[in-house]
Amino acid sequence: MGWKLIQMSNKVATGSPANKAVLNQLAFAARDDSPVTWIGNGFMAQQSEYSTKTVERALPCLVEAGHVSILRIQGVINIHAVHPDGKWCAKPERAALEAHLRGWTKGGPPLIEIVMGWLLNLNPMLGGQAQEFRPTPDKLSGVDKSTPRHRGKESPAQCLKTLGTMSHEHKGSKKRKGSDARPIGDVLSGMPLPSGMTDALGGGGHIADVCNEPDR
Repeated sequence: MGWKLIQMSNKVATGSPANKAVLNQLAFAARDDSPVTWIGNGFMAQQSEYSTKTVERALPCLVEAGHVSILRIQGVINIHAVHPDGKWCAKPERAALEAHLRGWTKGGPPLIEIVMGWLLNLNPMLGGQAQEFRPTPDKLSGVDKSTPRHRGKESPAQCLKTLGTMSHEHKGSKKRKGSDARPIGDVLSGMPLPSGMTDALGGGGHIADVCNEPDR
């Protein structure tokens, strides 16, 4: 808990009661000798009795005013450094930061080292900063991620050809490649006619003979 940080936060202008409430929540969660916190927007909304959207709108305003800096660790959590009006309550030291960050349950040693390096090189007199860090798999070793896993891509459904999508050569009864199937016209033309029908028609003995005979 940062009592001096809270006093400093109460004295600075933030632009709105909501911004002041969010800054006070961050100062309350941080420490005077380790001005860093990793509380979530939902928790700050609950404690300040503002909506989560209000908290989300307040944070960029606090960064722009130079009261807060944010390190967004993608897929893990946001780290907030509190420096009201661009001033540290006490210059961060490695020992104090390390002791404080041990309470960060979502962070493993690789990420804790990154956060400490970010804080020790942060100059609040230059204004608040918003930085995003994308950890590699080795940095995420042993880290409890806060974002749910994404589902794997489902295999695309097979396209079933309809009459509208079939080409002309696929429509109707197509002769199978490599088979001995014959067109139906060739089959019928070679079939013999019954004897009675042959005499009646006065043609040859096959359907093809009758069909090809000239008109009389």
